[in-house]
Amino acid sequence: MEVNDRIQNSSVYAISQIGYSKTSCSKITWISILTGALIGCCYQIYGFIDQYFKYPVIVDLLIEQPENITFPAVTICNLNRMKSEYEPCVYNIDALKKCHFGRTCWSFRWISFVIRTTKHSHMQNSF
Repeated sequence: MEVNDRIQNSSVYAISQIGYSKTSCSKITWISILTGALIGCCYQIYGFIDQYFKYPVIVDLLIEQPENITFPAVTICNLNRMKSEYEPCVYNIDALKKCHFGRTCWSFRWISFVIRTTKHSHMQNSF
């Protein structure tokens, strides 16, 4: 009875259905479905292995060095956060009034940007 319990509790659906089947006709049906699935699986595995071993492999390799190579187009991008004309404003707080361009009110956000940029610039220059 232990074998029948293992068949009924199998994780393969067709095998568990064979164990639960009451009539011999349904058992034969499930056995034929399982056999057909196994044959199809073996056929596909054989096809994949056959295709794998038929895959052509390049053994000879010829490297050609052309004499004249055209130089590719190069684009140089400016990654600075601000223009170079504002650099004295960052390093010298006294020059900040000259760079402010006549604004009537001082913005805390603008000053904090200058201070952050100054700290960032000093950190980059310290390396």
